[in-house]
Amino acid sequence: MVAPSSQPVRLEIIQGGLDSGLVFKLTQHGKYDRHYQEACEQWKCDPFVLKGLHETESGQSPTPVRGDTLAAGISQFVPSGAAAVGNLQRRRGVKRPFRYVDALDPVKSIHAAAELLNHLVDYCRVTNDNLAVLLSAYNTGKCGARRESFVLRVVKHTNRFRTMGGIPPMPEPEMWWKKSKRRTPRSRLTTS
Repeated sequence: MVAPSSQPVRLEIIQGGLDSGLVFKLTQHGKYDRHYQEACEQWKCDPFVLKGLHETESGQSPTPVRGDTLAAGISQFVPSGAAAVGNLQRRRGVKRPFRYVDALDPVKSIHAAAELLNHLVDYCRVTNDNLAVLLSAYNTGKCGARRESFVLRVVKHTNRFRTMGGIPPMPEPEMWWKKSKRRTPRSRLTTS
């Protein structure tokens, strides 16, 4: 799985000018940290944010399946979210694209989540490094959604990992809500 070379380098969100990928590699040594690092290098996202997202979604446990939503695995993919990633991969010519059953494979799921975050930056027209808009879209499948409690939990976990790595914490999400200046969002992620 290789990121398209025509895609601009972006989504290095809220790094404060530091190479968070290098700091992550040097300071984070958990079970899945190597996979967070690899996925974020490929899809140009902050590994601390991806790890914080997974800590929020599943406690970094690869096996939970929520009966009420059918959210599965470390990334808590619902069937439509897994299908959306699979369709992104099909368009890139991936021979065996991501499927819902792959959500229970933590390595595949981590890479799929990083790819989805990368895609959502363009799809939801995220501007001003607005992580709150991006995380809300990841959580709901809707670009215009506002999931403040979810975003606060992700930022809390992300900041814990950043502080452990010697990186200053991210600013509070209220600042992102106020400075959000995105164009009219598309209403829902498509899976076709």
